[in-house]
Amino acid sequence: MMSGKIKSFGLLVLGILLLGACATTYRADVTRFHELTGARGETFIIIAKNEDKKGSLELKSYAALISEHLRMEGYTPAGTETPEIIVKIDYAVSPPIARTRRTAYPGPFFGGFYYHGGHYYGGLPYYYYPHYNYSYYGSLGYRGHGFGYGYGYGLGYSSYRTAYTVYERALEMVIERNGGGVLFEGLVKSVGREKNLTKIMPVLVRAMFTNFPGESGVTERIKIKSDGGGGY
Repeated sequence: MMSGKIKSFGLLVLGILLLGACATTYRADVTRFHELTGARGETFIIIAKNEDKKGSLELKSYAALISEHLRMEGYTPAGTETPEIIVKIDYAVSPPIARTRRTAYPGPFFGGFYYHGGHYYGGLPYYYYPHYNYSYYGSLGYRGHGFGYGYGYGLGYSSYRTAYTVYERALEMVIERNGGGVLFEGLVKSVGREKNLTKIMPVLVRAMFTNFPGESGVTERIKIKSDGGGGY
């Protein structure tokens, strides 16, 4: 009976770990300037800040996401009424940005000849000390008998570089009084491998409205976990 409980507990832990592994952490930098003092049910409409995107179905899709967050903040969609505030949005993806990453991984080492000056064996440097032999990357081995020679064992590290491409994704939102006067300016930037805005836009919108309206004149690093997968 006890072994069955242990097995069930093990499967539960494994399931939790797998769910955590599927989640992706997105990072975004959010800069906001505003004179907002809290929503009082003001009516709003969302339009394109850039005239080239006016009437775009893509814009309409992103506007629906933003509208939902504005409603949660206490604003009201204007519908057919004259809106009290106008929300202007814009969005963009940068050209590809080339980057490289250095990755280190452990590997065993055995044997080796070393002396006081130190030398390289299998890509790892060794140094002679009484009783112990340390590799450059912190691995530990045992010194053999004799003077100026011996053997070692333990774990070392090797590394390699990989090239990859990232994109900067951006969302801009401006809130104005109908008739003039800017109330809010916000800009979200996120760098990652995903260039498809339809996949990353929900994250950008969530970042924009995290701690909304935020501290004016401050750039805040926002971290958002999502199980959408497919890049970041």
